[in-house]
Amino acid sequence: MKIIKLSIILFFTLVFFILIIVYGGRRLGRTYLDFHSAVKIKIESIFIALPFDNSIKQAHFEYLRLTNRGHYNEVTLLNDGRFMLDTLNYSLFLHERADAIADLSDFSKHYGAQFIYVRIPSKLKDNSYLPLAFSDNYIIEGSNELMNLVNEFGVDIYDLRAEMEKDGVDFTTAFFRGDHHWTYETALWAFGKISGHLNTGYGFSVDEMTWDPRQFEHITYKNGFLGEESITINNLNNHEDITILVPKFNTDFVITDLKGYNYMAYLDSGRFADVFIPFVNDESINTIVFGDSNRWFFGYTRYENTAANENKNILLISDSMGIPLATYFANAFTRVDNIYMLSNTNHRVWDGIANYDYDLVIFAVSDVVTAGESTQDRTLDRFFLGYPPG
Repeated sequence: MKIIKLSIILFFTLVFFILIIVYGGRRLGRTYLDFHSAVKIKIESIFIALPFDNSIKQAHFEYLRLTNRGHYNEVTLLNDGRFMLDTLNYSLFLHERADAIADLSDFSKHYGAQFIYVRIPSKLKDNSYLPLAFSDNYIIEGSNELMNLVNEFGVDIYDLRAEMEKDGVDFTTAFFRGDHHWTYETALWAFGKISGHLNTGYGFSVDEMTWDPRQFEHITYKNGFLGEESITINNLNNHEDITILVPKFNTDFVITDLKGYNYMAYLDSGRFADVFIPFVNDESINTIVFGDSNRWFFGYTRYENTAANENKNILLISDSMGIPLATYFANAFTRVDNIYMLSNTNHRVWDGIANYDYDLVIFAVSDVVTAGESTQDRTLDRFFLGYPPG
């Protein structure tokens, strides 16, 4: 009997301790989680960013350099210390892109507009700047092939890479060290080269004043620019000077959002600085990003300039290299419509060409975009323009 009683007591004692462990543990766990959550919320309310976050990221970059890493997070670390956006993939859809550009050229000419394909180079002058492991890079090769395919279709082309080499432009200073874009000064040089080409070969009369650097005020922000590639690989100390160019000559703009045919929305009006770069009048601004050179670059946007001397209607289709380039065209032509290339939005170009009476269509695309697409879905390619009507 004693054994049975003892067994019963031990059984209930065990059950009691199990209940304490289960329910008490759950309560203890809940108490811990509540305490952890309260501490986390308190820390987040005090700090906008994690303590020492930038220092940790910079230390990670120094580790990459110390271990001689040549590529990280789709950025190649060039031999001369610069960084270059690079997926390391062979350029996709080259034949499909060439077909689409040729169709666009034919469509433009059908509606009375001249057409020119402009090739914009990347910061990579040649593959000698690449780490040995990545020296078989396809950025230049793929863009050369696309340009040659377009040329075989009889499309007029203008190769700014060849023009940079011909003029002896230094690739290492024409582009930012830690960003894949060209500087605004280089973009002005490019506008001048394109305009000169239009004057001699297409019957235009673009005023040379509009690309003369002396006709612009140069506003430099010392260490005011941290490029996209620098941020991507955590080199947060790689700040660079950046210079904004403001025309000294007269400009008078009206900016319109081309939401659809016969459906437009007024955006802004005024002189160059007022509409494109209003931040230059704010002395508290000391850092800017590349897109700040053109507040109205996104979408399908019209720039009308009553002070321009060249009474022509231009359509510029471009990637981000065209953000400052579009403003320089707007200084010279009475009407410039700007399309910023993005997948699922480029199809509007066909309706625009059919209805907006363009004198010239410029398709300006950089080697960076030509080589940078990695999607396997053709319709998601940044070059995908949709299809012409009919």
